[in-house]
Amino acid sequence: MNASGKMTYNELKTWLRDRLQMRGVAAADVSMLRDEAPYEQPLTLWKSGGDEFRNDFKRAVLDLVSEAGTQPWEPESFNELSRLVEEADLWEATRPLEEAIHSQRLFEGSHGAQLHMLVLRTLLALGWAGTPDFWHSEKNLIGSQWPGVIFQGLARQDIGLAFGSLPELATKRQAVRQVLDYFPILVRDLGISTLHKHSCDIVGKLSPEAAQALRDWFRLRNCPLLAAGGIRVNGGLRSALVKTLGGDSEPRFLSPMLLGASETACAPA
Repeated sequence: MNASGKMTYNELKTWLRDRLQMRGVAAADVSMLRDEAPYEQPLTLWKSGGDEFRNDFKRAVLDLVSEAGTQPWEPESFNELSRLVEEADLWEATRPLEEAIHSQRLFEGSHGAQLHMLVLRTLLALGWAGTPDFWHSEKNLIGSQWPGVIFQGLARQDIGLAFGSLPELATKRQAVRQVLDYFPILVRDLGISTLHKHSCDIVGKLSPEAAQALRDWFRLRNCPLLAAGGIRVNGGLRSALVKTLGGDSEPRFLSPMLLGASETACAPA
């Protein structure tokens, strides 16, 4: 269906709602066989439409965002709407999305926390930053379920602040995996050396399973992770040296042959 220029505003809005919610004729041509997402055809129309159509399209999408903030959609449908907003880069949606977050009306439904998270994800995708106080309050609200989104929000403020919250956010291996999904973006923006340094500083404060997940991520990128200090000494060898040197808490001199690999050089991710 080529909707561009052939529908009134109200028809377009109805078609978009039905398409994203996978209802009726509007959703009949979505190809599940090729894993087509419901938002893909609307996005194509947005990209190819003329000015008049794009204005109507934008207005319809913004109305749907406001509608979904007051009369919550199912998470799957709202995800399609969010993806459309993100891929079309409709930054004008920031205001209704902010209103949905600050009102906390989404929590009145059975899927409130998940919808709230999707709104936050979309705000971040649109370049919205929030404030440190905001993200700390969100950490208490949904951090246990979606630590990755909270980490992203804190990183948007300050990377040190984000890593400082990691022991509280990533208590389980699955939680730290959510955070690690964001690491490729951080590598692009900050470089792997910066990411490695912050990770070294914090890994010793994580739970064992979260620390292992973090180590595994760097190990797979040829950039093994050590706790802050950067030198690994064999535990039995350390004890022998302490005894030999008369009980010093640390050896006075360590030959390179007695040290583990320095592991400070990182290959590109």
